[in-house]
Parts: sequence; structure tokens; C-alpha cells
Amino acid sequence: MLLISITIILFIPYVWLMLYYGGAWKKIPDFGAAQDVYNNLPFISIIIAARNEEKNIGKCIQSIIAQTYPSDKFEIIITDDHSTDQTVDVIESFQKENITILHLADFIFGKK
Repeated sequence: MLLISITIILFIPYVWLMLYYGGAWKKIPDFGAAQDVYNNLPFISIIIAARNEEKNIGKCIQSIIAQTYPSDKFEIIITDDHSTDQTVDVIESFQKENITILHLADFIFGKK
């Protein structure tokens, strides 16, 4: 009997909490739903410092592109720090107009 009472006491707040979360979730605006929400989104610059990141840079760029944020509202700037592997080739394989590659000058070294 005690176990049933404890279960009921815990179940009622849980159901109320789930209903509250469901209502709050529906109030979150969808980026593609309303044009005025879309127009008020800020333009974002994503800056990535990379050196010899051929194994990781492709996944990084893919994860950024896969976001729900509109692609015309952000740019990706990748600074190559004298990579000796195929990092630049991986970046260039994406062929996106909002990806810019900057190469550090010969006298500047280090991801800062």
C-alpha cells in the first residue's frame, strides 16, 4: 500500500511537468516558420583556427552546415596556420560560397 501511495505521489508531479514542458516546447519559434523571425536573425561569423586538421576539419564544417540556422545568415572563416597535410584540400572540397580560407603570413605562427 505504501509503495502504491509513493508511486501516485511521484506520478502526478511528473505528468504535470511533462505537460508543462510540452507547452513550453510549442512556444519556441521555428526559424523557417515566420518571415519576420527570419529577417531579425543576426548575421554570424564562425571563425576556426586550423593547422594539420585534415582528419577533423571536414566533420567540423559538416556539423556547422547541418545546423538549422539559415545558410545565408552566417559565414565560416577558416584560418590555416601553415598546414602540412591536406587540410586546405578538405576545406576547398566543400565548394560553399560562405566559406573563406585565410592563410597566415610566413612570419606568423600558432593558433591563438
